Amino acid sequence: MTEKIYTSGQATDDGWIEFISGSPINFYTDGAIDYFRVCRRGPTVMNGFIRFVNVDLPKDTPIVSAYLELVESYEYTEEEARLRIIGQASPNPTTFSSIEDYLARPKTTNYVDCLIPPLQTREVWRTPDIKSIIQEVIGLPDWQAGNAIAIFLNDNGTINSRAQRELLSFESVESVYRPKLVVALEAPAHSLTINSSPITAPVILNGQSIGNTPLNLTLVEGLYNIEVPVEVTE
Repeated sequence: MTEKIYTSGQATDDGWIEFISGSPINFYTDGAIDYFRVCRRGPTVMNGFIRFVNVDLPKDTPIVSAYLELVESYEYTEEEARLRIIGQASPNPTTFSSIEDYLARPKTTNYVDCLIPPLQTREVWRTPDIKSIIQEVIGLPDWQAGNAIAIFLNDNGTINSRAQRELLSFESVESVYRPKLVVALEAPAHSLTINSSPITAPVILNGQSIGNTPLNLTLVEGLYNIEVPVEVTE
């Protein structure tokens, strides 16, 4: 299995929007702020968003698993916050620009509901598997390798009014803490041909006999020990 890691590309690729009583009141995607907020603070509900760029997955690539890796910027030890992760149903979304732009974006059919636990400063949090969301996006008719994927982190009915989370954004001074989309894929298979006149001694693959030459093998990526018999004649 192989992993691919994707990040955002600029300040306007992540941020958050604030709602009171269901109405949007503020939109933030500012290069001077090194975090974005999600869930709830007092009466204010906060929905985050991240746009990952240069996602080089060919259309309909089978995905084994996928998750977001996010880092808390400040210590929040209140009870768990309720979150819904959902994607943008667009094959190559642009950066975020306004409340109107945010509200107009179509959402994927697939979503994942989860809880964000209490987090310490600089603690890493990995979401549950969001494979279904990513698979839906890269299956869209106009998807092409190298396009962008936008993910929304929406409050999902958090009860505690102090259960906000501040997650480090693209603007983080330490780039290692920027949001990441991690996608696991099956390792690609490769063909190997061992072609010679038949020899009575077998070919040995990782200590096991796999038959006499000639042989055609299909191997996934990895390290192998192959012993091929050689017949020497005068």
